[in-house]
Amino acid sequence: MPKKEKNDLSNPHDLLVKATLSHPEAIQEFAKAYFPADILKRVDLPSLKLTNKSYVTEELREFHNDLVFSFTIDKQPGYAFFVLEHQSTPDPLMALRFVKYNIALIEEYIKEKGEKTPWPIIVNICLYHNANEKPYPYSTSVYDLFKDPLTAKALEMFTKFYLADLNSTPNEVLEQHGSIGLMEKLLKYSRHRDIFNVIEKELKRSKGYLIVRGDYWKTILIYSSYVIGQEEKSEKDLVSLFKEVLSKNEEEIMITIAQTIEERGEMRGKRREKIAIAKNMLKKGCEISFIEEITGLSRKDIEKLKQE
Repeated sequence: MPKKEKNDLSNPHDLLVKATLSHPEAIQEFAKAYFPADILKRVDLPSLKLTNKSYVTEELREFHNDLVFSFTIDKQPGYAFFVLEHQSTPDPLMALRFVKYNIALIEEYIKEKGEKTPWPIIVNICLYHNANEKPYPYSTSVYDLFKDPLTAKALEMFTKFYLADLNSTPNEVLEQHGSIGLMEKLLKYSRHRDIFNVIEKELKRSKGYLIVRGDYWKTILIYSSYVIGQEEKSEKDLVSLFKEVLSKNEEEIMITIAQTIEERGEMRGKRREKIAIAKNMLKKGCEISFIEEITGLSRKDIEKLKQE
């Protein structure tokens, strides 16, 4: 994220606010005025400090600017994300912008501290004023941006996700899931040492469905050839299995497997090429983010190459 330089003040409103809140006593008084009362009681006020962090993008600085304060709450790190709204027309998407800014702050935080580090508490505050001297006209809750706020809030869209844990779900339950049961069972046992027998059992269980599903059996065959790649069972056994259980033509099965092997080889070749480019760029001192953009490799992969 871009950092604001000390004198990068694109608006006189920013100059006033930045100068005022550069003093420790003013920062504490700001917290006393705007922090939620129950949070304020837990904050170590002397720990409040102005940081040099900024998450508002350049194209939005014309409309609002941000200041980020760090503090300690219950002996744990926290941040106050303060946005100064100074456009003539209030921003109906301000709640969404806070979500984006918070994500950026947390991503930077865990990048510095490590992925397993607990996330910091963030207090979001928008100081609003405009020429019309009218109250802020929009909701401050992101859920109110939805057509059905109650359902969005009930789903806790911004606070949780729903976990479909195949490992802990009994097979009897997965088998009640109709057409997706085969997919779930294959994923669940994809790394199991007895995967070939699992495939055999699941093919027989799903035979009727696979017969009427057109070429979907080819997808199952391709996936099966991938997961048994390191098994003792050979591709010949796999061909025999699909021929016996699904009554498929042996030639069509072999062609499908051959095409899969060819495509997999091409992908490996492309990856080797990307790795070679990344290594060369690392030698030349290129930034990891730039190498990511050029090669499409993940940051994790590039950092591993850097350590080699």
